[in-house]
This record gives sequence, C-alpha cells and structure tokens, in this order.
Amino acid sequence: MVWIYILIAAFTEVCWSTSLKYLSFANIKSSFIADGLLSSNFFMQLLPLLGYIVFGLASVYLISLAFKEIPVSMALSSWMGLALILQTLVDIFWFRVSFQPIQFVFIGLIIIGVFGTRYFSKSVA
Repeated sequence: MVWIYILIAAFTEVCWSTSLKYLSFANIKSSFIADGLLSSNFFMQLLPLLGYIVFGLASVYLISLAFKEIPVSMALSSWMGLALILQTLVDIFWFRVSFQPIQFVFIGLIIIGVFGTRYFSKSVA
C-alpha cells in the first residue's frame, strides 16, 4: 500500500507544481476588482490557487503516510524521482517543451535508481 501512496503523492505533486505555472495573483486581483467575487471569471482565475492548496496538502499527506511505513530517504527519493519523471512527461506533452534524446537516457537512470533502491533495500515493505 505504501507504494500506492508514493505514486499518488507523486501525481499530486505534479498537479501542485503545474498549478503554480498557471497561478497569477495579479490576475486574481484584477479579476476580483473588475468582475467581483461571484463572477465566473474570478473563479477561473482562482482555480490554480485552489489547486495549489488542495494538491499540495494531498501530496504532503500521502507522503507522510509513506514515511510511517518505510525509511524517509526511500520514500523521498521514490516520490521525487517519480514526480520528476511525471513532470517531464507533462512538460513534453502538455506544455510542448522540447527535449533532447539524451535527456531520456537520464530519466531512465532515475527510473533505474528508484527501482534499484527499492529492490536492494532490506527494510522496505
């Protein structure tokens, strides 16, 4: 179950960091001033902030559950490695960021590192 927590925590971490890309306090402020609190435009400007809060809390909560079952270093390395891989995929397919083929080699090394540390750890559930 701990690896499900880590996987979902990595996913929510990517949602959290992606919401930061869309978050603009200037847009929230100007929309509030121009349209008011109950307008749909204000809500759409507020949505990234709500995502930031919800996904951030979910990520921290889920990784804290993993901390209780496996060593913190194992949970953190797995969580951050998976989040990095998922964020790279979001950058490539959602934000259309170009990547060099050699970068996929290094992402592969991260995957090997995550699975290798899990496989060779004697105290992991």
